[in-house]
Amino acid sequence: MEALGWSPLLPKLVDQASFWKLFTTVPVLVTAYICHHNIHPIENELRDGSQMKSIVRTSIVLCSTVYVATSFFGFLLFGEHTLDDVLTNFDGELGIPYGSLLNDVVRFTGATPLSLLVSFSLLLLSLGECMELQPRGTG
Repeated sequence: MEALGWSPLLPKLVDQASFWKLFTTVPVLVTAYICHHNIHPIENELRDGSQMKSIVRTSIVLCSTVYVATSFFGFLLFGEHTLDDVLTNFDGELGIPYGSLLNDVVRFTGATPLSLLVSFSLLLLSLGECMELQPRGTG
């Protein structure tokens, strides 16, 4: 068994394709910047504002747990052939019975619908507040 090496701090840019691959992180960054401004309205909705610190800690622990579990089980399933985005491993044939069914289940009931559900609810919270603040008769 070979030892795992240290991850590089900066990406290796060997060609144009590796440069464009950097932009696959844009959706994660955009979602983070879109949703962070909801912290204060959510805190205002709480009965006790001091709960916010435990809510943030819990959400960070929950997200970290999901990411670690996804990477761990993705590596267990695909081994050395694990791609950067674990879900793209499910695009090909897995070589197991009902593999295409498993691909569809992961793709359509897994991460994508859950991500959209959480993202849109946070976006609609801000949209509702903006519409509430708009003066009557303007638009």
